[in-house]
Amino acid sequence: MSTIIDVREYIEDTYDTSEISRTFSEIAQNPRVQSEVECYDYDIIKRKIMGDKCASADALYLKRFIYFIEFKTGFATERTDANTRTHLENLKLRIKIKAYESLGLFEKIILSDIADGKLDDNIQKKYIAVIDSLETPMDAYEDILQEASGCTVS
Repeated sequence: MSTIIDVREYIEDTYDTSEISRTFSEIAQNPRVQSEVECYDYDIIKRKIMGDKCASADALYLKRFIYFIEFKTGFATERTDANTRTHLENLKLRIKIKAYESLGLFEKIILSDIADGKLDDNIQKKYIAVIDSLETPMDAYEDILQEASGCTVS
């Protein structure tokens, strides 16, 4: 069984940390996100493994748990016309796709290269979507993503 330390060591031994280590502020590319906390650029890791064949969360953060973090803008609007509703639905679907594919990439490719390919039972995987919104449109996805992927959603 692998620990967070095993995952971190694998990432840092496999990829150039000067290329993948970033702060949340750098990855978010949004002036409203101000954080100097270090994480890994999961988009870069994904491109090195899969090219552009799948989608991925923006960041991979390893602490007590494994966090896949997506920064998404475009939700904060009071418009309710058909084009805006369609745009918002597309953003929500894109976040779901990124959640599924991020977890799949991690479990099927990255984790399979670490020890026995399994995480310690006490390590949770969490997907966090950081969005600009007037509401909380992600609430409905929590149960869907947890059921489908075994990943908790915040």
